Amino acid sequence: MPAAKLVGCWSWALVIVHMVFASQFEGLIHPFAMMLTVLLAGIGAVGFLWLLKSLGDMQVIPIIPAMNINLFS
Repeated sequence: MPAAKLVGCWSWALVIVHMVFASQFEGLIHPFAMMLTVLLAGIGAVGFLWLLKSLGDMQVIPIIPAMNINLFS
């Protein structure tokens, strides 16, 4: 029964967030696109962290400071 309550809470939260976004953007498609983008970004971030762990820390760590220097210098 707790799983059903959790699903219900998440469903209501998504409906409320969609309603707030729909009122701000005065449309129904743009809020869905924004929530989908955030979901896909989260999946990509978790996937990248999994990739870092599976490749080993020593192979990928030197790439990250080099990207930082090239992007912000």
